[in-house]
Amino acid sequence: MPSAIKYYNGDKPVWVAVAKREMEALKIHLKPIPVQSLTNDRPAPRMGLRLGKRRKIAAVSLLEVVMATAIISLYATAAVPALLTMNQNAASSRVITAAKEVVDRNIEAAGAVPFVSSSVPAILAVTSGTVACSDYAYPGVNNPIALIADSNGNPIITGTLSESVSLWNASDPTDNPNTRVVTFTVTYTVFHRLQSYTASTIRAPDQ
Repeated sequence: MPSAIKYYNGDKPVWVAVAKREMEALKIHLKPIPVQSLTNDRPAPRMGLRLGKRRKIAAVSLLEVVMATAIISLYATAAVPALLTMNQNAASSRVITAAKEVVDRNIEAAGAVPFVSSSVPAILAVTSGTVACSDYAYPGVNNPIALIADSNGNPIITGTLSESVSLWNASDPTDNPNTRVVTFTVTYTVFHRLQSYTASTIRAPDQ
């Protein structure tokens, strides 16, 4: 009785009838066909999740955060004294500007007041050294004078205005006897340091 063998032409099974003797000879030369090929079944799909390759996600480690915080803290610690110094310098500049304004307006008052030999105004009267004086440019301003005030007008930093008037050539009264050297000074304290601003002018009689 003839036997049949099965082989595949691509995906299609083909049965071929052969004699029993030929079948025995073919068994010697042919390799066994896998069961999967004989049944023409495809492999069953794998159940479960397929894990792909892990992606690298950019992130910051805790050590990096700590180091960055430490570096920022060092810069901040170094910057605070510099900022305080800059603030103090700016405040000192404002006070110097205010003191200069007080001195300059009194120098202008000394130069603008009428002056004749027979009538010497108080601002040009000879003094014995440096003495405290009123603000000749603003007679209503009290001494000490407010240099820096708050929003309500209350003085924060005050300065003392002083004046010194001397003859041009005291050793020789005949050399321009009525010509005066007038000096105004404002003395004040800022950041626990005593400072002053001074300016001088020369005033001769009008006639």
